[in-house]
Amino acid sequence: MSCCRWIFAPPRPLPRAAPAHWRVALPDLRSRLAAAASVAIEAPDDALLAAVFGKLFADRQLRVPAGLIEYLVSRSERSLAAAGRVVEALDRAALVEQRALSTALAREVLERLNDTQERLPDL
Repeated sequence: MSCCRWIFAPPRPLPRAAPAHWRVALPDLRSRLAAAASVAIEAPDDALLAAVFGKLFADRQLRVPAGLIEYLVSRSERSLAAAGRVVEALDRAALVEQRALSTALAREVLERLNDTQERLPDL
């Protein structure tokens, strides 16, 4: 594969198995991977997800009404990428519809994201 084709190739998904379980032909690399420490990264808990939503809203300088972050944490997909998509969609909807952020707007946006499978690129 040429260098340019490698650079512009779509990213491959990361393996789900620990590196020690990867099929590697080189014995030296296999032994190094087997010796490497590995940890599982679980879905974010409520506290982390709430902090991420708060940070994403703050990055966009959006005023968040009381209870909105808790509403989003309890009803959105439990991933950091999904949180980014939700905040992006909320910001866009608020601008297009000239509405302030609210639980009602969040409900509509989450329904649109779920019903139409509208997806923004992962951040």
